[in-house]
Amino acid sequence: VGGDVPPDGIEEHWRQTYVDLTAAEDFGSDEQVDRLAAWLVRNQPISTAMNTTGNDLKYALRLFEKTGQVVYTIGREGAPALTCQARPQEGEIFGEFPVRKEMGKYTRFPVVIPSPTPGYNAYYSLSYLEKKAADPSPVAGAHALLELLESKASRGYCIEVLEYIQDACGVRRGDGSATGGPNRTILFGLQRPPMNDQVTALRCSAHTTLDELAPSLLPFMVTNAWMAVEVSVDPSNKKLIEQLDHRVPHVVTSDFNPDSPKYFNVVCPEQLRANVGGLTHFPLVGQFVSLYFPMGHIKSTTPDDHQFVEVFSASSKWLRVLH
Repeated sequence: VGGDVPPDGIEEHWRQTYVDLTAAEDFGSDEQVDRLAAWLVRNQPISTAMNTTGNDLKYALRLFEKTGQVVYTIGREGAPALTCQARPQEGEIFGEFPVRKEMGKYTRFPVVIPSPTPGYNAYYSLSYLEKKAADPSPVAGAHALLELLESKASRGYCIEVLEYIQDACGVRRGDGSATGGPNRTILFGLQRPPMNDQVTALRCSAHTTLDELAPSLLPFMVTNAWMAVEVSVDPSNKKLIEQLDHRVPHVVTSDFNPDSPKYFNVVCPEQLRANVGGLTHFPLVGQFVSLYFPMGHIKSTTPDDHQFVEVFSASSKWLRVLH
């Protein structure tokens, strides 16, 4: 039992049962929510359960918006959240995401369920992407940047990513009524990075090209996550700086510190290029987007929980395309 959150890097005691209890004296305050949310971001457990009283969802909503877990469960009086498991077949999207800054240490892509395992090693043919490059941008805000791309394959891939974003954005309702388990109220979908004033840094070297950067940048630019990205460019990369000038907000050419606490995620130049397969092996867009944005579900233990649906569907945490 402690009065604050556990230390970072806590020993998880895999497959052993134990309870670590924090009894915060200022429970429910903005400061306490921020401390707990910051711990969840730094340590990235798979799931978070939040039990509520008096039909008050404000605490749970604040934690949801300030974090990036895959599984969230909201308990109610009389129907507490006693488990953090998920049933993916019902829209309770499950997965495992490392701490974002450390993604490259552990995996090529996060694991998201349900998804086809072969898809993690699949890529588009260059001939398909080059043909796709002739299609118009599905999102008007991307047109100016797309016009500057020199690689037809990169342009085609950007259009493919934008079409996916346009189709996949927004909150979706799951259905747990027909699979035999206890019915729950389920919402799932792509989400913005934690709304905690941190940003994702896309770091560009002296040699990074717009063709390498654009697929990672555009999903931020055309959605409500546009304030959550910073493009850091080596000042000697004059061509890229000129291409981004007046077209992309939040471009920085000063000294870059990847360890700054302001960064939720840091994507180095080598990762930027690797994430698009060196411009020759572009991965499937669903896996690609998962490198940058949280996804998963939040559920209430109460069936047909209309208050839960109303409150959490309206959250600005869900990724949405700007119009």
